[in-house]
Amino acid sequence: MEIHFDGQSTEEFFQWMAAKIQDVTLPIVKETVEESLFDEELLTRKEVSKRILNCSVDTADKYYLYQPGFPYCERGGERLYPKKAVEKWIQKNTKYN
Repeated sequence: MEIHFDGQSTEEFFQWMAAKIQDVTLPIVKETVEESLFDEELLTRKEVSKRILNCSVDTADKYYLYQPGFPYCERGGERLYPKKAVEKWIQKNTKYN
């Protein structure tokens, strides 16, 4: 069985199909993103220094926390560090001999 559309009908069909796909998938994507953000544990400088980097806050400041690309977000003017993103950064930036 073959279905043929003229040029205009084909364009209208694909626009309709794209809108339907967006209607179905957008709420799912939004929910997934929101869940992952709310599940993320945010750590203070002291917590990330002690629990992940295993060093003093001064050492963390000097060698890690202010390096370009080190993950953080700000809440009320305070830097907070997403635990999973910090762990990923460490894996990505670990050097081997």
